[in-house]
Amino acid sequence: MAEDQQDETYSEKYIYMFMDAAGRGLPVDASTVAVTDMQMRHNAFEVEMTEAAQELLGEAPPIGDPVLVHVIEDIVKRVRSGESLKCKTTFPEAAMGILWAWHIVTRFHWEWRAVKKDWWETLAIADTENKYVILPVQFMRGVADNEEVERWPHDIIEAIENGQLPDSNAGDLLRIC
Repeated sequence: MAEDQQDETYSEKYIYMFMDAAGRGLPVDASTVAVTDMQMRHNAFEVEMTEAAQELLGEAPPIGDPVLVHVIEDIVKRVRSGESLKCKTTFPEAAMGILWAWHIVTRFHWEWRAVKKDWWETLAIADTENKYVILPVQFMRGVADNEEVERWPHDIIEAIENGQLPDSNAGDLLRIC
């Protein structure tokens, strides 16, 4: 419990640095990556980011509505164009990543998880068979930061919906984004 209390005092910038390290192309030995249940600090972060995203969007489609994905992409495109959005967090695109993950959890019955490697950890979602894992904050921040986007959030949704994800076995947790 004392460890959880200490973690909650980290600044937002520290948390983002911590979460983004592996998403920035640093070499990662996957043999020591662990997917775990979410802890209190993960839940608090998810709730804060969801609230920030919903406040930023105002009146928006319900979380399970496919239109929400396009609304999220519009926000990320605005960030890409250099617009400074008023958001309760420093990184509105990260908040959009959490809301996008909620869409997948709600629509496709995926589950919230935490991914941990050594000192690095982040929120993730995984399908119920543990074939696939998505790191929504890193994915959405990558979409917002990169000049050329290989896959947009709607592309991932379509792949899940149409059963077009890469081959993976139960328990493999292949990172799809």
